[in-house]
Amino acid sequence: MTTFPFPKPAPRRAPALRTGSAAAAKTGPSPDSFPHKKPGQKKTPSGAEDSDNNRKFRKRHPDRKIPAPHAPRESPPTSSSRETPSPDSAETSLLLSGIKPVLELLESAPERLDSVFLRKGRHVADMERILDRCRKSGVRFSLLDADRFARLYPGGRQGVVARLYETGFTPFEDLLPAVTDAPLPLLLFLDQVQDPGNAGTLARTLYALGGAGLVIPRHNGVYLGAGAARSSAGALAHLPVAKVPNLGQAMD
Repeated sequence: MTTFPFPKPAPRRAPALRTGSAAAAKTGPSPDSFPHKKPGQKKTPSGAEDSDNNRKFRKRHPDRKIPAPHAPRESPPTSSSRETPSPDSAETSLLLSGIKPVLELLESAPERLDSVFLRKGRHVADMERILDRCRKSGVRFSLLDADRFARLYPGGRQGVVARLYETGFTPFEDLLPAVTDAPLPLLLFLDQVQDPGNAGTLARTLYALGGAGLVIPRHNGVYLGAGAARSSAGALAHLPVAKVPNLGQAMD
């Protein structure tokens, strides 16, 4: 039997060493290429410190540059830096300040007043008259400390400010007979509604359906100011609104 010798494998060649720019691109720049580095601290081409994450990034992606760190984002402005409303804004135009103007409106047209704010510490005869007229007319009033009054109403003269409702409130007794004549014989009672935008939206919907009117509580009721008027798209100027001391008793 004739046998043939098994051929020997060819010897492997040693890999050629890369030189020049190719070797630098493969292995990264030499530490000596940064003459301004601190002792014991390496620098990357982007100027960032040679941390463990940077070394791992260069090892995985030798042909890519280390991204520069992002600049910190600016924090949003706080509530204290926001601009305060101008004195001639829509909300401020619904305020009436001064003892005599507020007292005259209380005596002539109390239905146009939403609430009255008085500064504590002023013992004047006219102030007592304002409180008496508020109690008799059913207008809500509040006594505020001097600091809080100055913060909320910096333009309030003589320590008295009245918040107005331009359209004017309708007495609840006059609103009840008009329910049967409305296209939609319905009164909408706003209980625990504090947002003026929501109140304006409800008024707009009720007016579009032909409802008879709105009823809000005298205490802790929503303020139908400029925000509510914008949301109602003009409906509050035509829809009757009544204020009652107690919603439960009014519905009974």
